[in-house]
Amino acid sequence: LLSNAFKYLVNSLRFSYRNICAIEETSHYDSTRLTIIKGLKEKLYKKIDSCCNKLIKLLACDLQPNTTSKEIKAFLKKLEADYYRYRCEVATGEGRDALIEETSDVNLRLFKLSSMLKVRSSRKNCLILILFVWD
Repeated sequence: LLSNAFKYLVNSLRFSYRNICAIEETSHYDSTRLTIIKGLKEKLYKKIDSCCNKLIKLLACDLQPNTTSKEIKAFLKKLEADYYRYRCEVATGEGRDALIEETSDVNLRLFKLSSMLKVRSSRKNCLILILFVWD
């Protein structure tokens, strides 16, 4: 339920952000309207970043440390990696490179965790495929 709640919230914000970016790129508006568009874009960026950070913190501090199942840990790590990726999608400037590096580290830890799972080979390949492709 937590996963779905954050997914619906962040996906609607990401959709709005992409629409604002498309309007900004294709518009021939005057400077006043472009200023408004840039302001909306900045507000959406902050909201996306805030929501993603809340879930990442919840996962890292509360859920992952209290989980004993490797499959559930892999799912939670996949969720964390997704929300790092969402932050990267909207990040700009100097912080973007550091965020991309963090995202890469989370994905590497997820890959290592998923390859350590003790499941049959066919199920393991299916699980790895689901973890890295399904969004």
